[in-house]
Amino acid sequence: MSNFRNIATSGGHFGHPWIAFEAIWSHEPNIIGKAIARIAFGLLAKTTAEEIWNQTAGSINGFTCAVGTGGTLSGVSKFLKTKNKNIKVFLSDPFGSGLFNHYQNGEMKAEGNSITEGIGQGRITKNLENCPIDLSFRIHDNEALKIIFDLLKEEGLFLGGSSGINVAGAIQLAKEMGPNN
Repeated sequence: MSNFRNIATSGGHFGHPWIAFEAIWSHEPNIIGKAIARIAFGLLAKTTAEEIWNQTAGSINGFTCAVGTGGTLSGVSKFLKTKNKNIKVFLSDPFGSGLFNHYQNGEMKAEGNSITEGIGQGRITKNLENCPIDLSFRIHDNEALKIIFDLLKEEGLFLGGSSGINVAGAIQLAKEMGPNN
């Protein structure tokens, strides 16, 4: 933090928030990622995860989502596992991301590509470290697109590609876990 203080006081003021961000990033590149990881887990464990737990009255057996930084999957799954260690956690991953292969085969290897934006990753972020993933699914864009077009036509929901990946993952989770889950 001493670098931050020096930067903040050397010119009297930053003048613009992005200059402050760039100054901190250039001197302490890991500080932002570490802070985001701590904040993401804390907030998600207190908000999204509790909401899921409460709305299902604790009768949840599995959880899945795609990842950008991994904060949602990691934060929610860690919280849910503290409530019930038998809850299964699944990663829904688009083609073009290396995470599917990493969790299935132990190798960070991207295959194919995807039109989805904001999800899919080629590295283990701080948020994903120690994330209790039991299984991963690879979701093709065609499957995600069919789902989002069906949701628009049948339910009036206008969603993007990442939502299609998440819904397709939830369908695969349901098939994997079977009836009564």
